[in-house]
Amino acid sequence: MKYFAYGSNLNENQLQHRCPNSQYLGKAHLDGYRLTFDLYSSNWGGGVADVVEDKNSKVWGLLYELTDEDLKSLDGYEGHPNFYKRRAVNVIDMKGKNVEAITYEVVNKKSFIPPADEYLDLIKKAAEKYNFPEDYKQFLDSINFAF
Repeated sequence: MKYFAYGSNLNENQLQHRCPNSQYLGKAHLDGYRLTFDLYSSNWGGGVADVVEDKNSKVWGLLYELTDEDLKSLDGYEGHPNFYKRRAVNVIDMKGKNVEAITYEVVNKKSFIPPADEYLDLIKKAAEKYNFPEDYKQFLDSINFAF
């Protein structure tokens, strides 16, 4: 099973802890969606990431191969199906290939909830490390100010 990570699971240590048998496949983007923060997490003390449909946007992230055990573990961490639910998506890998994957989306979306700096920094560090496009990094830099 292919998995598209876009939020705190961009942190490789966190994902490795949650999914010890996962295999990193590379960066990818999800076209027609926008990154937002519309679920409050008491663990993080702020909003946590979600993807919402937006034909003029794309979300950058990382693609992994997961075992069945990894997927069950990730379901637990993501609160599937009560907080986040799995969603089948098509992402574009770095070779321009369309790849079927699953990702997670918030079940009961709220209005924008500012993420905690520590949470947003995880995403920003991954964007830097994996060389996401400059316009996406600028978007991430503007998040707590733009809403």
